[in-house]
Amino acid sequence: MSVKIEIGSLFEEAKRREDYSLSDNQKNNLKRIVEISCRGKNKAVLAVTCTLMYKKITDPNQDIRLHQANLPDGFSGRGLDTKIVTPFLRSENFPYMASGSGWLTRSFEQSKPYYKNYDGKISPPDIKTAFLNIIDEIESGLDARECLQFIFSNLLEWRQNNASLNLAKPSNLMIEEIVNLVEEHWKSGLNGSAKLPVLSIFAAYTCLVEEVKKYKNCELLNLLSHTSADTKSRRLGDIDVINLDDTPFESVEIKHNIKITQQLVSGLREKIAGSGTKTYYILSTDENINSEELAAINDQIVEMKKKYGCQVIVNGVTKSLKYYLRLIDNTSKFISIYVELLEDDDEITFDLMHKWNELVG
Repeated sequence: MSVKIEIGSLFEEAKRREDYSLSDNQKNNLKRIVEISCRGKNKAVLAVTCTLMYKKITDPNQDIRLHQANLPDGFSGRGLDTKIVTPFLRSENFPYMASGSGWLTRSFEQSKPYYKNYDGKISPPDIKTAFLNIIDEIESGLDARECLQFIFSNLLEWRQNNASLNLAKPSNLMIEEIVNLVEEHWKSGLNGSAKLPVLSIFAAYTCLVEEVKKYKNCELLNLLSHTSADTKSRRLGDIDVINLDDTPFESVEIKHNIKITQQLVSGLREKIAGSGTKTYYILSTDENINSEELAAINDQIVEMKKKYGCQVIVNGVTKSLKYYLRLIDNTSKFISIYVELLEDDDEITFDLMHKWNELVG
């Protein structure tokens, strides 16, 4: 049985609402959906999420995962979005789809239910997980009204506080100050912070490839999603430098809060065998390796050099960053690139960006 409830009324209720009984994980999922949309990276997920929640509120017996009328027992999500949800988002100056509906994207248009195994390419990966999980939970009894109003509350907060967020770009810092700043950023432990060591080393490599003679005839490949599997992406590391003929030159694998062990180094064999890469770095923010473990790792490194012709280098992220910055003419350029990466990377949350400004002061 359908219930007539205006979306504007739900919005007005959200303005007055102060408490939510949602779990921390549920709140985080909904915040990420709002955040990615407000950053202009995936507005469709906001439209589709709000539409499905609104449908559940007005038609509690409908399985909202069946989002197309041609699915058995389904309904037209696109029609509801086009008629009600997207016009509402536009009227409130919230992120909205200029095309008129979130369903007019390849990510959401597939004629398949939004079950947790839905294979549409919703990006970034954590947004796909957040979206499918929250819709599944609603079908399992989670209050759709509370979820939608939590989204509205966060949209309002975004509009008030984050619309003009400008990240600080400090200049004329000493190398030690820069390293400490970046290190404190990834040590914050905030959601997404595991990507920060990768961004910092990538920013350094961006400068190195331009300035250092060793990389004169090389190209730095763009970063992939931190969750991309190497076997699927056909990349050797988190960071890859190639020769101009597209053959591998140097790769860097970065671990956050993971000790480098014999097993970890041994796992490189499959990657470097036959790759032709000259150097492979494995760096970690956990720089503590006991002497016995280090001796065994060094034996493996010697063996791999003889067998594959690749020099494997094990080091800490902090130590490596200090060394790289000493090779760069203008360290302020490193800061600028790092900040641009924070702004452009879909996996970096606003909490992390706020934390950066807080650390810079």
